[in-house]
Parts: sequence; C-alpha cells; structure tokens
Amino acid sequence: MLGATFLGVTSTVPLYRLAPIRDFHGLANGTESVEGELFEVSAEKLLELDDWEYDIFARQVVQLVDGHLADAYMLVIDPMASRVVARWSRRAADLLGL
Repeated sequence: MLGATFLGVTSTVPLYRLAPIRDFHGLANGTESVEGELFEVSAEKLLELDDWEYDIFARQVVQLVDGHLADAYMLVIDPMASRVVARWSRRAADLLGL
C-alpha cells in the first residue's frame, strides 16, 4: 500500500470471518481467526482510506491474537449486494497506484 509501512502478518482472535463478495473478501463478524497484513499509516492516509472505504466498509477496532488492538475495515453491506464491487475495485486500484 502506497504511503504505508508494512509491519508484518498477524491474526485476529476468533471473532471474525472473511465474507466473499464476488472476486474479493471482506472482514466481517464471525467465529474464526483471520490472518492479514498489518500496516502503519499516517493520519492523513487513514482519512483517505476512510473516504475510500465509506460505502462498503467501516473502520472498527479488532483484537489481535497477541492482545493488541488494530483498526480494520469491516463489511457494512450484505455480502450478496455485489453491485458496488466494480466501484470499489476501481477505487482500490486508484488508491494503491495500480
């Protein structure tokens, strides 16, 4: 991710799941531990991500297996409502510089 520092791979406590939406997955409430990448981002970049993610995801605090807390973007839409996927994918590519 442009403008972010990769901190490593970690996992959540088993309170989440990856919910499929067409060709990607989003973090949702559940009963599984989810592995993911942890990045440090500036306050400015975090606000950009908030604006970019607003229609599909909401930033929430998740608990990691090591006891730390981290911000994560969790799904706020029904995974079956896939009409927003194309817009999300284009915005994701723009933000990531793809």
